[in-house]
Amino acid sequence: MPRLTSVKMRKKKEEKGNDDKSPAPAQQPEEVKGVQPLQAAEKLPKKKKHTHGRLHRNAQIFLDFHKPIDHEDNTIMAPEGMGDADSYKEEDRAATLDVIMGNGTSRLKKVPTIVRDIYQWLSFITDVSAEHRLDKTLQEMTLAQPHDVVVTLLRYAPSCDRVAITMWRVIVSSSRTAEKVLPELLCVLEDWPLHSTSTSDKDNSDVFSLAATRALWEIIHLPQCPEILILHFPRLFVALLFQVFSSTEQMPAEVNAFWTRCQQNHCLPANPNRFGLLTMKALLSHLEYEDVVSEVERECGWDTLLNTDTHHHTMGLLARAMLRISQSLCYRVARYLFRLLRREEARWEVAAMAFLVEILPCVNIKQWGNRILRLFPIYLWRDCRVMRLLVLRCLVELCKSPSTANTIWALTESLTEVLKDEDKKVRGMTLSVLSEMFLNRKEPIASSLALQLVEALRPLFYKGTSRVQLLSIRLFQAVMELVEEEGKKPLERIVCQSLFPLFCHLHDKNRFVAEASWETLLQVNTFLQERKFEHLLESKWRGEKCLVPTIVRDIYQWLSFITDVSAEHRLDKTLQEMTLAQPHDVVVTLLRYAPSCDRVAITMWRVIVSSSRTAEKVLPELLCVLEDWPLHSTSTSDKDNSDVFSLAATRALWEIIHLPQCPEILILHFPRLFVALLFQVFSSTEQMPAEVNAFWTRCQQNHCLPANPNRCSILILLSLQFERECGWDTLLNTDTHHHTMGLLARAMLRISQSLCYRVARYLFRLLRREEARWEVAAMAFLVEVSLIVSTALLSCGSVMRLLMLRCLLVLCKRPSMAESMENLTECLTEVLKDEDREVVWMTLSVLSEIFLNRDAPIASSLALQLVEALRPLFDNDASHVQLLSIRLFQAVMELVGEKAERPLNDCMHQSLLPLFYHMYDENQFVAEASWETLLQATIFLKKRNLEQLLETEELWRFGECLLEEERDRADGYLRQSVMYLQSPQKSMREAAIRLTGLTDPCSTADPKPQAPSRPYEGPQPLRAFARDSKPPVYLY
Repeated sequence: MPRLTSVKMRKKKEEKGNDDKSPAPAQQPEEVKGVQPLQAAEKLPKKKKHTHGRLHRNAQIFLDFHKPIDHEDNTIMAPEGMGDADSYKEEDRAATLDVIMGNGTSRLKKVPTIVRDIYQWLSFITDVSAEHRLDKTLQEMTLAQPHDVVVTLLRYAPSCDRVAITMWRVIVSSSRTAEKVLPELLCVLEDWPLHSTSTSDKDNSDVFSLAATRALWEIIHLPQCPEILILHFPRLFVALLFQVFSSTEQMPAEVNAFWTRCQQNHCLPANPNRFGLLTMKALLSHLEYEDVVSEVERECGWDTLLNTDTHHHTMGLLARAMLRISQSLCYRVARYLFRLLRREEARWEVAAMAFLVEILPCVNIKQWGNRILRLFPIYLWRDCRVMRLLVLRCLVELCKSPSTANTIWALTESLTEVLKDEDKKVRGMTLSVLSEMFLNRKEPIASSLALQLVEALRPLFYKGTSRVQLLSIRLFQAVMELVEEEGKKPLERIVCQSLFPLFCHLHDKNRFVAEASWETLLQVNTFLQERKFEHLLESKWRGEKCLVPTIVRDIYQWLSFITDVSAEHRLDKTLQEMTLAQPHDVVVTLLRYAPSCDRVAITMWRVIVSSSRTAEKVLPELLCVLEDWPLHSTSTSDKDNSDVFSLAATRALWEIIHLPQCPEILILHFPRLFVALLFQVFSSTEQMPAEVNAFWTRCQQNHCLPANPNRCSILILLSLQFERECGWDTLLNTDTHHHTMGLLARAMLRISQSLCYRVARYLFRLLRREEARWEVAAMAFLVEVSLIVSTALLSCGSVMRLLMLRCLLVLCKRPSMAESMENLTECLTEVLKDEDREVVWMTLSVLSEIFLNRDAPIASSLALQLVEALRPLFDNDASHVQLLSIRLFQAVMELVGEKAERPLNDCMHQSLLPLFYHMYDENQFVAEASWETLLQATIFLKKRNLEQLLETEELWRFGECLLEEERDRADGYLRQSVMYLQSPQKSMREAAIRLTGLTDPCSTADPKPQAPSRPYEGPQPLRAFARDSKPPVYLY
């Protein structure tokens, strides 16, 4: 088993070893000062005149030596003539060295080949003094092309055998090469299980992530381990943690087979996750963090790290141990954990959160708090108890900071939903967070938020532990005190329902619960405007809630049999009081018992809504049933769980609307009612289950209703000014109902903009449910109210954006929606800056539908925004995004009026070079579009010479003429070319090399350059620019 050694122990061993050893021999191998392959042969003591012949013979041997072999086979066969140590003498070796190094030309083109050659050459030499001849060459190659060297060595010797260790030792012995190599190793290490990459020899084979771990293990255990490990420790530490978690959960067959070979050949642990753990411990020990290793060891934490159910415990231990040693180090580790946490990696997000929870008290809350809080809504909805508890622990800590108060307040709705969790500990922690937020608050809260809270809190009065009961009652009291005066009425129903459980808790065994209940009851009395709630509690049907459905059915039956009209209103007050206290039970029971809404049911509905207070309670309950097509699942206090027909609520609403005194509360709830009825129209048009159809047939026969329920819903909708356009009939057709939705929106806008916006809000809520049957119709309404769509597109997540863009793409193809869609152009232009490739592609598709077939000119300000947003997309990784952006760029140029061309000149100049390079794109369609757009750009800029070159297809002269005509922009063009010099497409790289070569002050070549015989290194100004540039630094 590999052993862990720290820096101190290693130094002691070296000192002891130096004392025991005899003095070094006087004659040492001479250091190779440069790559001079011919000198090796000249220094041979004998047979100097035969060197040229031996060189030719060994070149043929070396060509045979390059035949493909298995990288993992430890018994590599030597070429003929090299197996015998006597025949393979110093002259042969020197000549072979010449062959490896070539003639000094085009060396960088074959870096992977040279690395493999050096590996094979080291495999066969027996003279120790010759082992270091290529050290300087290997280091220089690594400095020039670290990626090729690292990846090739990991591919060729993934198990890191003796020769590979020798090469790694040489590479990292220099601090400059170590600084280049470690980031490359990290890229492979972080990409589990395979790292996809390519080297300069076009080798695209994947690299095992574990191969980088093996190399890192050997580097750590070198006698002189590079100091650069200290700088990269946080990233290394997180990458190793990630590999431990990943290899514990996911072990592909090919990786398993590779590791089996490694384990057999190098006596490594049987499981790669344990090897990753050993590497991490070795890294900690090397950096003199043995205390961390020991502390976790004492708690048996390393073993729990290998278990997916317990690894979050070890992460907490690690965080606490690191905090005691170095807060800054812990902070840097947390930064990388936070980056990966944003990727929502399910296999280890709990562990990352466990680390962050421990360090949260020590970090800068002002800098970190708001960023962490943005992730919490995502993780609060995770179906993972441990994650919820960790998030709640973070919130308890963040609640103490005033700087995060506003951001935490935005989580109130999510926390309210978490209160419904069945886990007692989760509920208790959630109540603690909410208590921190509300108990010391002075500002009033909205009625909608208060309603959600009290509905979630009331069931907790008799659930869970005494602590949960106490916190829920105290919080209930605080919410009543904080709700704004105008918003108290919607809370009356829940407050009335809380009377009985609070009254029962007056006799609770826990003294604190009893006191809190008494204080809350007093607050309830004040909230209900000094009403004598004692009378409500004394009534039997309020004392036992399960009797309410029974009493409703009894009243229905009694009204069915009485013949005396004067007796009909005897129980009106009782029905109204019951409805005030328990509207849900009354409404649902009446809809179940009389779904077709016969004469008796109409009488009861009339009594219920005759009072504005009861109507205010009933309508939200009716809406809940109405919105849930085709059946509403619910339960009443008598444990009746049978479903309720959504159409039963529609029937009741129809009768309520046609009462002589229609309740005014309908005006308040009109937007929600309107949207619910629209939704029912669309749903009943497409989907009509057999049981719903049977129910409606009975209703239609008994009450002379329309044959189709969707037409009944239409009759309930208010007839607006668009009836003359036959909009109602098109609403009943799935292919045309979006047309009516547009008419509805325009008609409503003429009547009341505020009403239209309120309707749009409810449509947007339902749109988020992704109901395929009506999402296009909803978007047709929202497009007319473009402000809602613009706000939503810029603020919602990727999933919602894609849904909205998909709907907009359908609407773009409707001629009637053209004018409305153009109003969204500025908003869509902003969406083009999204990082999600699919969102960008969908946005380009929508904009293409808007502009590609347009004839009318567009304003210069809009055109400027578009071209500035489109130009960066020319270099997008996806070819379909490139193609659409280039085509749209061309269309915008054509649509700009002549007077508005001047503001676009700068952007057009900046687009010339990218379009020129993309004419060499391997994708034929992108290349053709680039040529056409570049031609249009030259016409736009009135550059006749460049236009003629494109028309005559003298493309090779285009760059030269461009630089001659735009001398003041030459520096900018060179900076643009840097990116294309690194392009993965060979044709574009060559074009960039040719163009930059035209401006090389040292170049005397012909203006039409030929392909160089060696890699072109670029002009002096461009090389200077490349030397001065520094990699970007991303700060959090």
